[in-house]
Amino acid sequence: MRVEYCVVLKVYATDRDAGDNARIDYELRRDLSGFFIIDSHTGWVTVARPMTGVTLHVLTFYSKYIGA
Repeated sequence: MRVEYCVVLKVYATDRDAGDNARIDYELRRDLSGFFIIDSHTGWVTVARPMTGVTLHVLTFYSKYIGA
């Protein structure tokens, strides 16, 4: 099974504001393997390139408040 460009998880953060004032962006800060990418607006994490075998990956995510 080919998993390249497969969505694997979604990171999520909340803010008590509403609408544009509640906007949060996401960043993948630590991915030493380079196998993953994140959509900064939605938080969806995708496999960026083909993987072989089974490997443990440690990822670090940050969320940033963008609202007014």
